[in-house]
Amino acid sequence: TYEVSEWNGGKVQHIGGNVYHLMRGQVYNIEGFQIFTMGGGESPDMDIRIASDNWSPAESPNQQELLEGAANIGEHDNRVDIIITHEPSAKVKEFLMMKMTEKQRVTLLNTYFEELAGAVDYKKWYFGSLHMDKHISATQTAVFHDILEVETGVNILQLQK
Repeated sequence: TYEVSEWNGGKVQHIGGNVYHLMRGQVYNIEGFQIFTMGGGESPDMDIRIASDNWSPAESPNQQELLEGAANIGEHDNRVDIIITHEPSAKVKEFLMMKMTEKQRVTLLNTYFEELAGAVDYKKWYFGSLHMDKHISATQTAVFHDILEVETGVNILQLQK
């Protein structure tokens, strides 16, 4: 229900003070970094959930948000410094799932991110849906508990020890 406005180049909802909801499919210029965001994902147990009770279709980005994200990335010549998403790309999810005992499925959104990974020049990609802290590659990092320095991916809490 928060009003949508523009902040640092992308759509946001101002929650209060210096807290903003960065909306899906936007590119923001924050402290000199071009940052693309696409929150949301498909709950792995949505098949057994009840819509409007304990699950909402709004959990996943809709087609308009995905198209807007692709258009916004295109307006930045398919180059951003950082990508922040809830879900990883399809290949990364499949790689991480090999050792998981819990069944996870690769979704249409993971496939969208796979296309994004191949089409966009980026330095770092952070995602959190798999609830683990793990450096996958020089560019891909799963984040759960760690607090990372956005440009390097170094755990800030470890630096303070």
